[in-house]
Amino acid sequence: MEIDEPPRPIKLSWRERISSLKNIPPIFRMVWSAAPGVVTSTLFFRLIAAVLPITLLAVTRRIIDSIYRVTSHQEPLSHGFWLLVALEFALASLGIVLARLIDFSENVLAERYTNYVNIQIMRHAATLDLTSYEDPLFYDKLERARVQGADRTGMIQASGQLIQEFITTITLAAGIYLISPWILLGLVAFVVPAFLGETHFAFLGYSLSVQQTPARRQLDYLRTLGASRESAKEQKLFGLGSFFVGRYTTISDELYHQNVGLARRRLFVGSLLSLLGTVGYYGTFSYGIYQTITGVLTLGTLTFLAGAIAGASTNIQGLFCTFSHIADHALFLSDLIEFFAVQPKIR
Repeated sequence: MEIDEPPRPIKLSWRERISSLKNIPPIFRMVWSAAPGVVTSTLFFRLIAAVLPITLLAVTRRIIDSIYRVTSHQEPLSHGFWLLVALEFALASLGIVLARLIDFSENVLAERYTNYVNIQIMRHAATLDLTSYEDPLFYDKLERARVQGADRTGMIQASGQLIQEFITTITLAAGIYLISPWILLGLVAFVVPAFLGETHFAFLGYSLSVQQTPARRQLDYLRTLGASRESAKEQKLFGLGSFFVGRYTTISDELYHQNVGLARRRLFVGSLLSLLGTVGYYGTFSYGIYQTITGVLTLGTLTFLAGAIAGASTNIQGLFCTFSHIADHALFLSDLIEFFAVQPKIR
């Protein structure tokens, strides 16, 4: 089968895009079945890590205000000052340890889930009718289900990251709101376009991947025929080597141009939208500096605000990007869920 023109992307409505999230609960049930203890410990570590940024900023704010009162108003150093410094050191150390614990737990969880889902795929495939394997559409679905069994571990990590980013964003946003609601509104207004752009290109990537599945399966077939002991005799006898190489080159080049074209568009548009987030950060931070100069905010509050704005800006963008990443995985998981839904007709 030749590829004469690039596959046309599937155009999905927002309702269809959101409906793809229904694939997530079944996968979470598989993850829980694979390793309930690891899931619990990972969530616990992430919950603690999520509230660390706002806690660190609150401690830093008190330290800076104490130093300012000593240097500017000649007030004596408070009795609990060095305890605050020790507390900040302890919180920073805890953050380092938690990051390593989370990384370790998620690696273990990914291994457990991969083994679990691959075993489930093998067990289910063994129950299906032989006629199912003669259907090209079913075979494409099976091939994608096999890949998804190993490649969707990123969604597990992204889901935990989403929970952590959400809690961190809420706490930082609450801190910013108590100081200035307008600063919080400005941050949100600048990062939403970046989220919409990332979501759009994630769905385009899924559409292209679905269209390329038959071609990639043909590449695997040509690679096997062109470099295997079983087909070596026929290649020599009929001179098929150059034919296989030519066919493989034509198809792989076409897929390469399709993928690079989409990546190039994503690079250009994504870069422009990301700049909006940078504008939002420096714009709101400049407003905080102005309020400090006019005496509305203290130096410690400005330090808190600077950290909260930077953290909230990063986490809001990360929150949207992580959600987009999960939605991307959810689209790919459609074939895995549909594969498990196939039942044998002969019992």
